[in-house]
Amino acid sequence: CVTLFGLVALVVHPFLAHALFDGDPTLVGLFLGTAIHDTAQVAGAGLVYAEQFGAPEALDAATVTKLQRNMFMVAVIPAMAFSMQKRRPDTPLAAQLKAAIPFFVFGFIAMSLLRTLGDAGPEPFWGLLSSEAWQSAIASTTDLSKLLLTVAMASVGLGTSFARLSGLGLRPL
Repeated sequence: CVTLFGLVALVVHPFLAHALFDGDPTLVGLFLGTAIHDTAQVAGAGLVYAEQFGAPEALDAATVTKLQRNMFMVAVIPAMAFSMQKRRPDTPLAAQLKAAIPFFVFGFIAMSLLRTLGDAGPEPFWGLLSSEAWQSAIASTTDLSKLLLTVAMASVGLGTSFARLSGLGLRPL
């Protein structure tokens, strides 16, 4: 259901948001970032809007909005995993925490810190990197992220079976 509704939102929401918010890219981005569940679909809807209406600011606003929502995962996922995990008195607390926190949370934190540190101050990484090199790295990773987003969306599509969905009936909807 999340994939199906997200796919519909990816296609419909950019146009709906344009009409609702009179083409204000910041408001459109806020809407897309909060109204669509899946991060890849938020980015996809932002790209659709940016390409269709020539407003890349909407993609930026949608991405930042969604990433703000995702940042709460850093606290919520480990807390939920830890609270749901069976307590084992014979296992040290540190080992239980390590087992409860998904590895991708650390990658998310690391990439957020890297970008934050690179953007802090007048020169990236306190002058260790030139502004041109940092902007080039950002542009390259943005291009890579678009490619990986395309692969992720294709993977979601390849993993979606309409026959299986129809077998579920209307109740999940």
